[in-house]
Amino acid sequence: MDKNKVICLDHLSILKISGEGAFDLLQGQITCDVDKVTSENSVLGALCNAKGRIISSFIFCLLKKKSYALISSKETLNHTRDELKNTTGLEDMMLLQRGSRLSIQPVTPPQWKIIMKIAENKGSEK
Repeated sequence: MDKNKVICLDHLSILKISGEGAFDLLQGQITCDVDKVTSENSVLGALCNAKGRIISSFIFCLLKKKSYALISSKETLNHTRDELKNTTGLEDMMLLQRGSRLSIQPVTPPQWKIIMKIAENKGSEK
């Protein structure tokens, strides 16, 4: 059996979420415990709808403090991005796309309040 292989992963993309509100936005929206992800370990995660049905699944990892990456197919991450942008108050959240990378930029103060409200609601459900 060969020890080394080269595998084309051009079907994958990265959705980068960073900034002051990244932790709270993600902790309130995805199935992962964001606090347990480190730069040395990633986890599988999902974004679910209000009924608990999976909208998208991805590999979730920490890039650096307050900066996270969701890795999945381009199509899946497009659904994930659209779902996050459909959250009331976050419709105008700025996104950048460079090649196959999508980035959510720092949020505005009104968006931050919505993110904190989402995090509070998710925390009270536990």
